[in-house]
Amino acid sequence: MTDTTATGTETSTGTSAGAQGRGSAKEEILRRIRTALADIPDLPPEQDVPVAWEYGRPTRSDGVLDLFIERVEDYKAQVIRCRTREVPGRISEALRSHGARSVVLPAGLEPRWREAVHTGGFEIREDEPHLDRAELDATDAVVTACCVGAAESGTIMLDHRPDQGRRALTLVPDLHVCVIRADQVVSDVPEAVARLAPSVREERLPLTWISGGSATSDIELSRVEGVHGPRTLVVLLVDDEDPDTAPVMVDVDTHASHDEATSERTHRVSSDQEVTDGGYGPGSAAPLPDHAMPLGHPVPAWTSTEVYAEAQDGVDAVEPDVWFTDAEAARRAGFVARG
Repeated sequence: MTDTTATGTETSTGTSAGAQGRGSAKEEILRRIRTALADIPDLPPEQDVPVAWEYGRPTRSDGVLDLFIERVEDYKAQVIRCRTREVPGRISEALRSHGARSVVLPAGLEPRWREAVHTGGFEIREDEPHLDRAELDATDAVVTACCVGAAESGTIMLDHRPDQGRRALTLVPDLHVCVIRADQVVSDVPEAVARLAPSVREERLPLTWISGGSATSDIELSRVEGVHGPRTLVVLLVDDEDPDTAPVMVDVDTHASHDEATSERTHRVSSDQEVTDGGYGPGSAAPLPDHAMPLGHPVPAWTSTEVYAEAQDGVDAVEPDVWFTDAEAARRAGFVARG
C-alpha cells in the first residue's frame, strides 16, 4: 500500500508526514537565521561588539584590603593581619596552633621566616632534591610567599618562584601558611592577571590560584575539606601602613589620567621634597600616595614580578611599587627589563 502525503505543492511517496514536517521546520529555521545574519559583517567575535574596557585596569573598590579579608575568610580560610616585623612569630604561631610538626620550606623563602620555623622546634624538610609524593604526604605543613591576591574574588595566586616552591608543595601538605604583602593585593582578577603576565609570557612559570582550603560537596551539599589540596589555609596579610592614614580606595579616575590619543597613562611629577628612599639602594624612590612619579625617577618597577619598564614606555594600569633614576639602578636592585 502506498502512502501519499501532499505538503504544499510537493508530494512525498513512502515518507511519513511527521518526518517531512520536521525537515521542513529545520530548513525554515535555518533560512530565517541566515536572513537575520545577512547584514552582519564577517568579523572575529571579539570585534563584533566593541566593549569599552581596558584590560588590566583596576576596578574601583572601597577598602581593597578589607574586601580581600572578607572574601578569603568566606572560603573558611584564616586571615591574620600583621606587620613585617611580626611575620616570623606569626608563622610559628600558625604552625603550632594547627598541630604541625613537620614543615617543608621552599628554597628561596625569606631567611627570617625560615629561622623562625627552625627555632620553633619544627622539623624542616627541604625540597632539594625534590621530596617524593609519600614524603610530601607525610609532611604536615608548607610555608610560602605568593605573587598577587585579588580582593574581589578572594583569590591568592602563586607563580612558583623560589620563595613559593614547586606546585606540589602547596597541593599535598595538609596546612598551607601563605604570606602576602598589602601591596600585592589588587582589586580584581583582571588587574591580578596583568601582574602575572610577565611570569607566564616571559618566564613560562606555572600558576596556582587558591581560594581557601580545598573543598567539595556532595549532592546533599555536605562540605568535605582537603580532598584535592591543603585542608587548612592560613593567610598572613602584611600591612605596615597606619590604618588612619592609609588610602582605602582605588580610584583609577583620579590617580592617573588616560590619554585617549596615545593610550598611555600619564602621572603627575612630584616635587623634590616629596621624594623618599625606595628601599632598593641608591637611585630608588618610594611610590607616592597619589601615584605621582617621584622627581628624577622615571623608571617604574614592580616587586611582585621583579621587572622594570623603560622610562619612555610610560606606565601601564598596574601602579609601580618602586621607581628608579634609570634602568641601571633597577638592574642593580635585582629587577629585569620587561619584555
